Amino acid sequence: MVVITEEVIIWTATWCAPCKGLKTWTDIHYPFVVYKDIEKDVAPFEIKSVPTMQIGQVFIPNVSTIKQHLSKRGSDLNRN
Repeated sequence: MVVITEEVIIWTATWCAPCKGLKTWTDIHYPFVVYKDIEKDVAPFEIKSVPTMQIGQVFIPNVSTIKQHLSKRGSDLNRN
């Protein structure tokens, strides 16, 4: 098994309703996920919409795609 050690970040915004539901889900299933706000933190240029998950230089937009990725790869991700 390959363990991905990069920080798992989900970029969000306070006004983003889908982000709130995603945060509730990740807090339960993937508590190692870090949330950053595009209006408070310096977001990478690659962030075109929220929510977007960032693992290293890989960017995964949209709630359903993020959930699919975490469900398939969650056990490979760093839980520190």
